[in-house]
Amino acid sequence: MQRALLIHPSAHNLSGQVVQYGDLAMVDLQVANPGTLSFQDVLFTLRSDDPYITIIDSVFRMNTLPTGDSISLFNLFSFLIEPNTPNGHILALVIHANASNYHQIRPFDLSVSSPMLEAVTYSFPDDPNDRLEAGETTRIGIVFQNTGSAGSAAGYVKAAGTDNLITLLTDSVSIPAISPLEKVTLDFLISADGSTPDDYLAKLNLTAVDGKGVVCRSSLFLQTGHEHLEDFESADFTRFPWNLPNYKPWGIVNDTVFQGSHAARSAGLFHSDQSNLDITLTTLRDDSVIFYLAVSSEKTLFERYSDYAGFFIDGSDQGAWDGAKPWQRITIPVKKGVHMFRWMYRKDSVVTVGNDGVWLDNIRFPDALLLTPVLSTIPDTVLEVSLYASEQESASIMVMNTGKGSMYITHEIFGNLPPWMDFQSGTMLLPSGGKIFLPIGFNSSGLGPGVYSTRIRIKNQLEEEKNIHVVMHVLFPPGVDEPVNPGDLVRVFPNPFNDLVNILIRQQTAGWISIDIIDLFGRKVKNLFEGSLIPGEHHLSWDGCDEHGDKPASHLFFIRIASATNDHSVILIKGS
Repeated sequence: MQRALLIHPSAHNLSGQVVQYGDLAMVDLQVANPGTLSFQDVLFTLRSDDPYITIIDSVFRMNTLPTGDSISLFNLFSFLIEPNTPNGHILALVIHANASNYHQIRPFDLSVSSPMLEAVTYSFPDDPNDRLEAGETTRIGIVFQNTGSAGSAAGYVKAAGTDNLITLLTDSVSIPAISPLEKVTLDFLISADGSTPDDYLAKLNLTAVDGKGVVCRSSLFLQTGHEHLEDFESADFTRFPWNLPNYKPWGIVNDTVFQGSHAARSAGLFHSDQSNLDITLTTLRDDSVIFYLAVSSEKTLFERYSDYAGFFIDGSDQGAWDGAKPWQRITIPVKKGVHMFRWMYRKDSVVTVGNDGVWLDNIRFPDALLLTPVLSTIPDTVLEVSLYASEQESASIMVMNTGKGSMYITHEIFGNLPPWMDFQSGTMLLPSGGKIFLPIGFNSSGLGPGVYSTRIRIKNQLEEEKNIHVVMHVLFPPGVDEPVNPGDLVRVFPNPFNDLVNILIRQQTAGWISIDIIDLFGRKVKNLFEGSLIPGEHHLSWDGCDEHGDKPASHLFFIRIASATNDHSVILIKGS
């Protein structure tokens, strides 16, 4: 005798279509009994612990299923799919079938389709230069694409800048329903402060919310000021990040130019040789590269089969020129993203005609991450000072722009300014290579010995962020050890220490104990002891080095003690 059930589940929404975000999903079952025994009173149950669904109907009871029969059961179970379910998320469902002396578990996975509204590019349709410049207020058209697999419901989009130089004057804009892969352009009003420098890299944060409550966040970068123009008037290749090969590199000439005094020219070549000029850029939006090119070579009926000039993007051939051609303007579309641009001159194996080369001038690059500021600070993570009671001291944090392009920074305290510290929050513009010092005053008046701390946050317009822990140690008077109570289990001396600190452990009962040195962030620096100790006093010492014999940069450490009766006891060691 044999008992078996074949269970084939499927799901659909109320319209009978593929399930999508925010749907009420219905589950159908195809059930067959291929065995030799009939089934009586079969209980089907739908279960799942997936956080993106809420099961509404989960139980169905079937009275009988004779041997050899099959049956279609419609809309047995139902569940709600959360609107914020990620596109392509797999719902893990399980169907349990229970009957007398029979139990089957049938896994059931279901992929959910959701929209993904992403800001992909932008333009300035009212501006003849198609750029945002200092002191200008204009319309920016931001293109949104639904990169998900479900159509979105109509909703709205909010846009905001990350600093006070670039301001989105439009609070929010309605966005229509968008089919998968469809694009729409939404218009916002944008303004650049009059102090905005040229080639300032700004970040726009976009939040799209569709009618079902799906929230999609994306960002765009834009650069203000003049176009990225390479005219070679610097008489070298240093203005932009050119990649010049060691073999047959291009050079700068002044005898054949389109405009100004200089242009770039391919190297002199032998037969079957090639000269390349490469640059790799991260373009910020869909745009075009525009350049002026002249060529002097042999002419054939078939370009690319003789001596010729070529242009490539990511290795893809964008055009070829041969013969005697005067300066001409070339425009090639470029998509947003990372691209390698190559200008090339190639010789075949037999003939030499003309001046045998290609000239390049006045390249207008797309908006790209050519000038990217980088936020650096000294110290990088922790600023520490030590002083006695009723003393004052000053220190500073050096903030540097180690990248290229101007950086707009904000600096502020986390929470409220503590009474023992003097610090001024604010904003400022930092040019490429620039540095500033943020002064900090410390005052221990009225404070007892101990450790006092807070944090300072420093952030630029690209939302690079540094969090500096500021720590003030108030010390016991010189020559006075930290007082020890009879009941203390641990004593450290001297404290602060220079090269060696002594640690006295008073073990009250025999047992296992582990003693570690940890830093300000809870990371283990060194294990001093792990094992069993008998009752009594035990002496340890630490030379300030980690497990590798190196001295950590920080001057603030803790002793962490773990035992069978006490999870941990943390005692401060102050290093000078």
